Amino acid sequence: MIFFNSALVLVSLLLRSVRGDPLSSGKDHRHLYTEDGVDWEGWPLPGFFQYELINVTEVAGRQGVATDGKMYYVSGSKALYLYDMDWNLLLSNEDPFAIGYTRPVNHLGDISVFEGEIYAGAEFFDNGRGKDIQIAIYNATTLEFTRTFPWDASRLVAFDLL
Repeated sequence: MIFFNSALVLVSLLLRSVRGDPLSSGKDHRHLYTEDGVDWEGWPLPGFFQYELINVTEVAGRQGVATDGKMYYVSGSKALYLYDMDWNLLLSNEDPFAIGYTRPVNHLGDISVFEGEIYAGAEFFDNGRGKDIQIAIYNATTLEFTRTFPWDASRLVAFDLL
Protein backbone atom coordinates (compact mmCIF):
# COMPACT_ATOMS: atom_id res chain seq x y z
CA MET A 1 0.00 0.00 0.00
CA ILE A 2 1.18 3.50 -0.80
CA PHE A 3 -0.06 6.61 1.02
CA PHE A 4 -0.58 10.06 -0.55
CA ASN A 5 -2.07 13.02 1.34
CA SER A 6 -4.18 10.93 3.73
CA ALA A 7 -5.67 8.97 0.84
CA LEU A 8 -4.92 5.32 0.38
CA VAL A 9 -3.80 4.33 -3.06
CA LEU A 10 -4.69 0.69 -3.28
CA VAL A 11 -2.54 -1.48 -5.47
CA SER A 12 -4.47 -4.47 -6.75
CA LEU A 13 -2.49 -7.59 -7.37
CA LEU A 14 -3.33 -10.70 -9.30
CA LEU A 15 -2.37 -13.77 -7.33
CA ARG A 16 -1.18 -16.55 -9.56
CA SER A 17 0.43 -19.72 -8.33
CA VAL A 18 3.32 -21.30 -10.13
CA ARG A 19 1.05 -24.33 -10.62
CA GLY A 20 -2.37 -22.73 -10.25
CA ASP A 21 -4.19 -21.07 -7.40
CA PRO A 22 -4.71 -23.47 -4.45
CA LEU A 23 -7.20 -21.12 -2.79
CA SER A 24 -9.62 -21.32 -5.72
CA SER A 25 -9.66 -25.11 -5.78
CA GLY A 26 -12.06 -25.38 -2.85
CA LYS A 27 -9.94 -28.15 -1.32
CA ASP A 28 -8.68 -28.38 2.23
CA HIS A 29 -4.96 -27.55 2.16
CA ARG A 30 -4.09 -28.29 5.79
CA HIS A 31 -1.77 -31.22 5.19
CA LEU A 32 1.90 -32.15 4.81
CA TYR A 33 4.30 -30.95 2.15
CA THR A 34 7.11 -32.84 0.44
CA GLU A 35 10.76 -31.82 0.84
CA ASP A 36 10.74 -29.90 -2.47
CA GLY A 37 8.09 -27.51 -1.15
CA VAL A 38 5.13 -29.11 -2.92
CA ASP A 39 2.20 -30.68 -1.12
CA TRP A 40 0.99 -34.17 -1.94
CA GLU A 41 -1.60 -32.85 -4.41
CA GLY A 42 0.97 -30.82 -6.36
CA TRP A 43 0.30 -27.37 -4.90
CA PRO A 44 3.34 -25.22 -3.98
CA LEU A 45 4.00 -24.10 -0.43
CA PRO A 46 2.49 -20.79 0.66
CA GLY A 47 4.75 -18.01 -0.60
CA PHE A 48 5.47 -19.71 -3.94
CA PHE A 49 3.35 -17.22 -5.89
CA GLN A 50 3.94 -14.68 -8.64
CA TYR A 51 2.37 -11.23 -8.43
CA GLU A 52 1.43 -8.94 -11.28
CA LEU A 53 0.28 -5.31 -10.96
CA ILE A 54 -3.19 -4.91 -12.44
CA ASN A 55 -4.11 -1.35 -11.50
CA VAL A 56 -3.83 1.38 -8.90
CA THR A 57 -6.97 2.89 -7.36
CA GLU A 58 -7.17 5.87 -5.03
CA VAL A 59 -9.69 5.41 -2.23
CA ALA A 60 -10.84 7.44 0.77
CA GLY A 61 -9.47 6.28 4.08
CA ARG A 62 -6.09 4.84 4.98
CA GLN A 63 -6.61 2.38 7.83
CA GLY A 64 -7.94 -0.82 6.32
CA VAL A 65 -9.49 -2.53 3.31
CA ALA A 66 -11.74 -5.60 3.38
CA THR A 67 -13.98 -7.39 0.91
CA ASP A 68 -16.75 -9.94 1.02
CA GLY A 69 -16.31 -10.69 -2.68
CA LYS A 70 -19.26 -8.42 -3.58
CA MET A 71 -18.14 -5.06 -2.18
CA TYR A 72 -15.01 -3.36 -0.87
CA TYR A 73 -15.01 -1.73 2.57
CA VAL A 74 -12.43 0.89 3.55
CA SER A 75 -11.78 2.46 6.93
CA GLY A 76 -10.26 5.82 7.69
CA SER A 77 -9.33 6.80 11.21
CA LYS A 78 -12.69 8.57 11.54
CA ALA A 79 -14.79 7.12 8.69
CA LEU A 80 -16.05 4.04 6.85
CA TYR A 81 -16.54 3.78 3.08
CA LEU A 82 -18.38 1.31 0.85
CA TYR A 83 -17.24 0.70 -2.75
CA ASP A 84 -18.56 -1.60 -5.45
CA MET A 85 -16.21 -4.07 -7.13
CA ASP A 86 -15.25 -1.42 -9.72
CA TRP A 87 -14.15 0.94 -6.90
CA ASN A 88 -17.07 3.35 -7.26
CA LEU A 89 -17.85 4.99 -3.92
CA LEU A 90 -21.41 4.05 -2.94
CA LEU A 91 -21.72 5.18 0.67
CA SER A 92 -19.74 6.77 3.48
CA ASN A 93 -20.14 7.17 7.22
CA GLU A 94 -17.97 10.11 8.20
CA ASP A 95 -19.30 10.27 11.76
CA PRO A 96 -18.98 6.64 12.94
CA PHE A 97 -18.72 7.61 16.64
CA ALA A 98 -22.00 9.59 16.82
CA ILE A 99 -24.14 7.00 18.60
CA GLY A 100 -23.86 3.75 20.47
CA TYR A 101 -20.45 3.82 22.12
CA THR A 102 -20.35 3.61 25.92
CA ARG A 103 -16.57 4.09 26.18
CA PRO A 104 -14.61 7.01 24.68
CA VAL A 105 -13.49 6.45 21.08
CA ASN A 106 -11.97 8.69 18.40
CA HIS A 107 -10.14 6.30 16.08
CA LEU A 108 -10.98 3.36 13.82
CA GLY A 109 -8.22 1.00 12.74
CA ASP A 110 -8.13 -1.98 10.43
CA ILE A 111 -11.34 -3.77 9.47
CA SER A 112 -12.69 -7.16 8.47
CA VAL A 113 -16.08 -8.09 7.05
CA PHE A 114 -18.04 -11.25 7.81
CA GLU A 115 -21.68 -12.22 7.23
CA GLY A 116 -22.90 -8.68 6.57
CA GLU A 117 -21.00 -6.99 9.37
CA ILE A 118 -17.84 -4.90 9.50
CA TYR A 119 -15.55 -5.54 12.47
CA ALA A 120 -13.35 -2.56 13.28
CA GLY A 121 -10.68 -1.98 15.86
CA ALA A 122 -11.72 1.16 17.77
CA GLU A 123 -10.01 3.10 20.52
CA PHE A 124 -9.44 6.48 22.11
CA PHE A 125 -6.12 7.52 20.61
CA ASP A 126 -4.21 10.36 22.28
CA ASN A 127 -0.53 11.35 22.20
CA GLY A 128 0.50 8.16 20.39
CA ARG A 129 -1.25 5.86 22.83
CA GLY A 130 -4.53 3.96 22.50
CA LYS A 131 -6.87 3.23 25.39
CA ASP A 132 -10.41 1.95 25.82
CA ILE A 133 -9.66 -0.48 22.99
CA GLN A 134 -12.77 -2.21 21.69
CA ILE A 135 -14.15 -4.02 18.68
CA ALA A 136 -16.89 -2.07 16.95
CA ILE A 137 -19.37 -3.75 14.66
CA TYR A 138 -21.10 -1.90 11.83
CA ASN A 139 -23.79 -2.99 9.36
CA ALA A 140 -21.97 -3.66 6.07
CA THR A 141 -24.90 -2.43 3.96
CA THR A 142 -25.64 0.84 5.79
CA LEU A 143 -22.29 1.43 7.55
CA GLU A 144 -24.29 2.16 10.72
CA PHE A 145 -22.95 1.24 14.16
CA THR A 146 -24.65 -1.80 15.68
CA ARG A 147 -22.67 -2.78 18.79
CA THR A 148 -19.29 -2.94 20.46
CA PHE A 149 -17.46 -5.05 22.98
CA PRO A 150 -14.27 -4.33 24.90
CA TRP A 151 -10.96 -5.82 23.82
CA ASP A 152 -9.85 -8.54 26.19
CA ALA A 153 -6.33 -9.73 25.36
CA SER A 154 -6.69 -12.66 27.78
CA ARG A 155 -9.37 -14.18 25.52
CA LEU A 156 -7.49 -14.13 22.21
CA VAL A 157 -8.15 -16.99 19.82
CA ALA A 158 -6.00 -17.92 16.82
CA PHE A 159 -7.36 -19.76 13.80
CA ASP A 160 -6.38 -20.75 10.29
CA LEU A 161 -8.72 -19.94 7.39
CA LEU A 162 -7.26 -22.59 5.09
